Amino acid sequence: MTERALAAAVDAARAAGEIAMRYYRTGFDVSIKSDLSPVTQADREAEAAIVEILAKACPDYGMLGEELGSRGNQETR
Repeated sequence: MTERALAAAVDAARAAGEIAMRYYRTGFDVSIKSDLSPVTQADREAEAAIVEILAKACPDYGMLGEELGSRGNQETR
């Protein structure tokens, strides 16, 4: 992993953590996905923030997420 990718990963984790804490402090609703697993708006927003930050820093990398699925290069994720 390059220094740029590592720095982006740290930024993405911090951004996702801020989103999760905002929902933790104010409350959230839990929905059930088609596979019967729980999901919250915080989950979706945190993953979207992670993908956005990593995609900007590492446009050649693909992404695979629990909530938003896959996108981009499947050989390098």
